[in-house]
Amino acid sequence: LQGGTSLQFAMIPMNFMRNKKADYILTGYWAKKAYEEAKLYGKVHVAASSEGDNFSYIPDCRDLDILPDSDYVYMCENNTIYGTKFKTCPDSKGKVLVNDVSSCFLSEPMNVSDYGMVFGGIQITSLAMGQMTSSLGVAIGIFYIVLPLSGILNICYTILNIIEILNGSICLDPVNETVLAAEKAEKEA
Repeated sequence: LQGGTSLQFAMIPMNFMRNKKADYILTGYWAKKAYEEAKLYGKVHVAASSEGDNFSYIPDCRDLDILPDSDYVYMCENNTIYGTKFKTCPDSKGKVLVNDVSSCFLSEPMNVSDYGMVFGGIQITSLAMGQMTSSLGVAIGIFYIVLPLSGILNICYTILNIIEILNGSICLDPVNETVLAAEKAEKEA
């Protein structure tokens, strides 16, 4: 996917916020950033939060305060800044659960069927000419739900439209170039 994790913060509400309502579990810096971005696209409700205690714990998510007409519930599984991580999957009460796994992607087994979307930003780092270089702006997404073909927000750019991406749109070309540039830099080092 384009844009790394930060662009997914906009891509998710543009594609999933069909009723223009979503619930977010605030457990750290990145979940809060995703929440702030989603507020640009509709009503965003805090279903649970540990912000009042500086994100020092994962709130109890067995009985979340979810809006009845919410389109999805958003979580960030691992919060490296604060040293907290979900141990169990939140009860999203049948709503699509979107999980940011950027800091724990592929670190342990995961049942992706518990989520409607799992995504993680990846950073490709290489040593070129004696300096660390990074290729940013790439994310991996795993979709486990079938989205209806209608209802995506009309402000959603083609390059961020999940249906276009899943249909193999050529909008993915810049990602390929980013990855190839990182590989070339690594080989030249």
